[in-house]
Amino acid sequence: MKNSSSRLKFLLSLMVFLLPAALYAQSVCIMGSSENSQMANDAGLSGYSVSSVSEIPEGSNVILLGTIFTAPNHAPLYDLEKLDCKVIRLSGGDPVTLSASIKAYNDYIQSGQDVFADIPKGLGNVNQPVIFPILESMEMKKADKNNTDPNLVPKPLFNTLPVNEPEYIPPDLAKLATTGRAALNISFEPYSSVLKAEAKIQLRNLSMMLKANPTLRIVVEGHTAEDSAVDSAYHLRLSKDRANSVKQWLANSGVNGSRIKAVGFGHSRPIADNSTDAGRAINRRIEIVRD
Repeated sequence: MKNSSSRLKFLLSLMVFLLPAALYAQSVCIMGSSENSQMANDAGLSGYSVSSVSEIPEGSNVILLGTIFTAPNHAPLYDLEKLDCKVIRLSGGDPVTLSASIKAYNDYIQSGQDVFADIPKGLGNVNQPVIFPILESMEMKKADKNNTDPNLVPKPLFNTLPVNEPEYIPPDLAKLATTGRAALNISFEPYSSVLKAEAKIQLRNLSMMLKANPTLRIVVEGHTAEDSAVDSAYHLRLSKDRANSVKQWLANSGVNGSRIKAVGFGHSRPIADNSTDAGRAINRRIEIVRD
């Protein structure tokens, strides 16, 4: 009886010791530069940050951010393979591209899918290509692949659209593809053309779309809500200034300014009831129109 009790205590203590390690191994380890790790944290990427491969338990799921461990400094990838890890790269050599890859990953997870279940052990990429976010993966150490080549094109795994689909349109700009017009909730400081920080999420999407579609030209329309505190001339000037602020932001992000026109309509084109706060908030808008 004593032996049985001793064995039970030993097994329980062993479970207490091993369970955290098992749970730790099943978590997602995230590796990247301090800036990229902070971006991932701000975007709500699920997992915990590690600073070296030595901190990663065997059999873990691993997310690599940006260009960490790309050629020629790719040796840690083979260490991860030896640890029997599944590895996803959220690719992007610049903040805008990496942010888009993180969003693609988060969108897929939030849809109820398991990215890591869809890849073999080895390395995968979550990219933000011209068409739509897709997961791509490649198996390492294959005779017909040069794994030291940073330009190696992986094979698509899911969400692959027809190759003749020419344009990428972020979800919040999808109406632009169907109707030629999209109203964006781009916010400004009150009675000002200074963009608020939260406006830059949609502006980054718009910039990404324009870069992915170099022949696309747009008109940025500024609209305000009727306000008895100021006259119509003020509204017209403010709407033009706000449209120009959007154009300037896009130009600063690398989009050729000659592809963008900026116009203002003041409060002459309401789309909601100006007698309510909610209606006025809707009327204060930026619309993007195909030119």
